[in-house]
Amino acid sequence: MKNKQMGGSILYVALAAMVLCLLLFSGCMEGTVNERSSGLDNANVAGKQDNNDQGGGNEGKSPTNSGGDEGTGEQETFPGLDLETERYILQAHYDELLEYVPTSKATLDDFFIKGYYGTYNGAVVVWVGMVGQLEWGVPGSERVAGIIFKYPTINDFIEVWKERTFYRLQEAYDSGLLTQEDLESIRGWHKTENSQYY
Repeated sequence: MKNKQMGGSILYVALAAMVLCLLLFSGCMEGTVNERSSGLDNANVAGKQDNNDQGGGNEGKSPTNSGGDEGTGEQETFPGLDLETERYILQAHYDELLEYVPTSKATLDDFFIKGYYGTYNGAVVVWVGMVGQLEWGVPGSERVAGIIFKYPTINDFIEVWKERTFYRLQEAYDSGLLTQEDLESIRGWHKTENSQYY
């Protein structure tokens, strides 16, 4: 009898953890366009393009960590992704967390960009993470235009930001923000930097 009760307790804890994950990321997992507002002045950031944006994307540049902002002395996380745009994206994710979990003890500093995959026709393609986010669990994947993207968990995904609106890859492709060629480039960078998931 005691083993049965113990098994029920473990199941209850596992179920509670899954519900918490769903609450934390429910806005991120929706299949619809998800506009997020932020406390930052984003009028200056909307529609910003990096030097790679020649109508084609991130050709010839690896989206790895390095670089800097010579004007402020601050380091940019990824070459081609300016600090102002990165801050806006992270602030929007933090604001969304507080909207769904107002008692969260997370701070803006807990959010980071796991991957920057270029800017395509003004659309910034990123993978955002959060300190303490589970890096194990049920692996996730998505198929967009026949191209498969794989992730460590079902809560992970690449998203596209343009004009203060976030899109999932499928939405960005369906609305014409990304082309088949763009998706192939994004998957190439993602697979190179995350080969353990493929």
